[in-house]
Amino acid sequence: LYVKTTIVRDQNSNFLNISRVTAMPIEGRGNKWAEDFPWMAQYLEGMFGDEQLPVFLSWLGHFYNNARLGTPRKGHALFIAGDVSAGKTFLSQQIVGKLMGGFCDASSYLLGHTSFNEQLFHAPVWAIDDAVASTEMKRHAQYTQMVKKFVANPYQEFHPKFKKAVSFRYNGRLIVTMNDDEESINMLPSIDRSILDNIIVLKAGKPGTSFAGADDNARRELPHFAEFLATWRTPENLLTKHDEVHRFGHNAWHNETLMETARNSSPSAGLMELLDLWRPLYFRQSKTEEWVGTATDLLCQFKQTETVSGLIGGMSRNSLGIQLQGLARQGVQWVQYRRGAQGRQYRIARPADMPVYK
Repeated sequence: LYVKTTIVRDQNSNFLNISRVTAMPIEGRGNKWAEDFPWMAQYLEGMFGDEQLPVFLSWLGHFYNNARLGTPRKGHALFIAGDVSAGKTFLSQQIVGKLMGGFCDASSYLLGHTSFNEQLFHAPVWAIDDAVASTEMKRHAQYTQMVKKFVANPYQEFHPKFKKAVSFRYNGRLIVTMNDDEESINMLPSIDRSILDNIIVLKAGKPGTSFAGADDNARRELPHFAEFLATWRTPENLLTKHDEVHRFGHNAWHNETLMETARNSSPSAGLMELLDLWRPLYFRQSKTEEWVGTATDLLCQFKQTETVSGLIGGMSRNSLGIQLQGLARQGVQWVQYRRGAQGRQYRIARPADMPVYK
């Protein structure tokens, strides 16, 4: 995608480049913000507001300008959550898709419903719109790994039906749009530290403009928006994390309101509530700074604590361990784990507001 030469040299082999995808061309005259694209400017301002708009423009500018120049680079996956009428699908398909040369629905492939993905590799934008990810931990973890692999790995597996799968470079982007309720927000990957630098999470507000004639407005104004985007410069505050800037052009960014909703709807959220009940009860009787043990040990502690025992249902040692690891990966400071000679050991710290009386 976007490489302008007919013969591409990669992995010590020559490939015939059959891609005809191109980004929208420009005349090079440059535009100021909203100049000749007033409807689109009002739409984007209403959707993202002052704080998020530079993040979106930096993400799109990095994608567009490198593609336009024939030097495509990897970039973050973009997740946008908001109200039903916020215009999220319009953004991914009619603005980003048209600007970059096309889009394709990637729901079935990334959610694990099929392994065949030939049509996706002919499109620069993989779009998922209002799908629902599995709440079952194993399936959701697989979805998270698919997203992470898509962003971090320059090579993707290309698998046409009835043919052998092969790997080659893919320079497109993933955009996932969803509503912002707790069920829909499961389309965010698992919120842990290993993936946060690979994604951008934005909250979509009301666009503040009429969608009557939106297709015509976008078709008319998109070339002028492209002229503006060609001169866009990423703000300094998005160029502070050098590893991310080197890989993806700018820092990752996450809307904190959506992140909190995602944490509350994650498979580990229920365990967090149990631990909030159990910790004060346990440490009120203990003079230690932390509890240390296996998942089996903790499950026994839960069963021996009257307030908690009736709430654990059919929780198993394995599911408890997975959820504890999830909390640690999310950055919960008072939960840690490591594998030792006696298996995986978990450490749960005393609540900060409970001093030790010796």
